[in-house]
Amino acid sequence: MFERRRNRSERARERQVIAGSERTAHRLELVRRTTRDGEELVGESRAMQEIARAIARYARVDATVCLVGETGVGKGLVARLIHDNSRRWNGPFIWFDSGTIPESLWEAECFGALRGAYTGAVHRVGLFRQAQGGTLFIDEVQDVGREVQGKLQRFLETHQVRPVGGERWESVDVRVIVGMNRNPRQMVERGEFRRDLFRRLGRHVVWIPPLRERREDLPALVAYAVKRVNERYGMKVKGVTAEALAVLQGHGWPGNVGELMSVVEAAVVDSGEEWVGVEAIRRALTAWEVGDEDGRRPMSLLARVEAVGLRRAMEEVEREVIMNVLRAHGGRLRSAARALKLPRTTLWEKVRRYGLRAEGHGEGEE
Repeated sequence: MFERRRNRSERARERQVIAGSERTAHRLELVRRTTRDGEELVGESRAMQEIARAIARYARVDATVCLVGETGVGKGLVARLIHDNSRRWNGPFIWFDSGTIPESLWEAECFGALRGAYTGAVHRVGLFRQAQGGTLFIDEVQDVGREVQGKLQRFLETHQVRPVGGERWESVDVRVIVGMNRNPRQMVERGEFRRDLFRRLGRHVVWIPPLRERREDLPALVAYAVKRVNERYGMKVKGVTAEALAVLQGHGWPGNVGELMSVVEAAVVDSGEEWVGVEAIRRALTAWEVGDEDGRRPMSLLARVEAVGLRRAMEEVEREVIMNVLRAHGGRLRSAARALKLPRTTLWEKVRRYGLRAEGHGEGEE
């Protein structure tokens, strides 16, 4: 009798934990989208329903689309879904983060270059020609200067490219989708973004809100994150407890969906239980926000100063801040420098000194 009562209690608790996920799954029919690579866009908020409609709408036409949202909201996933459901689905999908290379190399990277066109130049086809018949997703367009913006504007008008050092213009059949993590209208008003380029990009804009503004999507996203970890590592975790989900609901999610996926993966692997509890979630959140690279809980600042001295403690704090800002910005040096209000060259020197990793520190950035 006691065993049956205990089993009933456990089943009731499990139903309580996954009730939100079951309800979400029922309401997700119109907002669950899967790429050909198996990635999923899920959610039940009104915003996600509108994004799903936008994906279907822009998959039917070949228009240039501008995706606007903070780092980590899933702009690349939305771009891929538009491509996968369009007539270009069988062509290449190329994702180019324009913040990872210096502007001096942007033209060669996108339009191609002839051998010897500039010092050290080798023959390069260029991303626009590589994406022939498919889609080129240019992310973080807000990071490029006005000169590069002008060249992008010309391409969108003519769909022609000319490699650096070349003389002939060539037509290419490429659909362009761009991503921005700042409001383009405000950038135009401040003179940071070309008005003529915005007029073209502003015809078809999809605004993707941050996760903190659509918390009703969390249960479905957590369920998907657990499923993905199970598939990746051969685990059989059932989900997170109601208490753990409440902790996730209370977090600010500055890194948006990208941060959520990393936190859930860390908690699932760390927990080792069928149901991921509060402590595993809190450990994962601490490691993401202020922990070191080993995931250890950090000491208080006072204890750190007493242990290693003021100068060393300040260096350790600076390293942690830089490391976590880089994580929040996907390792992109340019956008991390902007968030930290530092010159990019200064940030790159600190990245090298502290042995961190960053993208976009090639020629012309040191």
